[in-house]
Amino acid sequence: MLRFFLGILLILGLAEQALADPAFVIDSDYSIGKQVSGTVRIGNALVALPPGNFTVAVFNESDSTGSAAIHSKLHLAWLVQTVDGRLNRAILLESNTGNSLVGGWNRNKEICDRKDVHHNASDQNYSIKDTQCWSVNHFVLGRSSSTSITTAAFYDYTKDMRRPVTALVNAFYLVNGASFLRALYYLNPEIEGFDPAKQDWRTNDWHMDRIQGDPKRSAYVAAVKAEGEVLYKLYKSGFAFAGSSPVGDSAQVLSAAVQVNRPVR
Repeated sequence: MLRFFLGILLILGLAEQALADPAFVIDSDYSIGKQVSGTVRIGNALVALPPGNFTVAVFNESDSTGSAAIHSKLHLAWLVQTVDGRLNRAILLESNTGNSLVGGWNRNKEICDRKDVHHNASDQNYSIKDTQCWSVNHFVLGRSSSTSITTAAFYDYTKDMRRPVTALVNAFYLVNGASFLRALYYLNPEIEGFDPAKQDWRTNDWHMDRIQGDPKRSAYVAAVKAEGEVLYKLYKSGFAFAGSSPVGDSAQVLSAAVQVNRPVR
């Protein structure tokens, strides 16, 4: 019988408590292939990582567009974590650098406003300067005509890591004034013994309609959601945009760790 549970170490400190180590900074000077752990900074945002080491697999810097993005660049990175050479987790991060003269970023409707997902806990104020969104969904991993260059590079990087057909994802989209963060935490259910799912999203074995009556898959999704809830509370606290400069001061921010006890089939 499959036993799922996340042993969660909740918030470990308050904003005024100093952290022992500064956050890793992922930018154009940070070599692809280096390992990061704990807390990372990308663009203007801080991101909490689950336990263990992650490798910076992909990094891309591009110019942002639109009047609300003046003087900003976009930083995007893929982080990967393996177990015995097999992909265990992947994290997609995107944030802007610098400050916008206008401020605010358009709402990410894919994360914030979809109802056909396992869970959604998004705000309803629709402010371009104050957004807090979290959803739990399943993602089919595979190239298509719309695959971006950076995601294609992630697929190339993980091609020999037994990447799953479908991943369960905690997705976050946050805006604070002139800064935004898009963070997607991918988990591999196949590494826990689940069979590869059908590739179509709607008929996928992990679709919200299809896991009903399947206690093992339902329990896995519940475990993913429990981890996401911890992260969402952390991000809603202001963690992601703490600090007064792009490199920030990790002594001024909250710290959280999410310890996952591996389920057994």
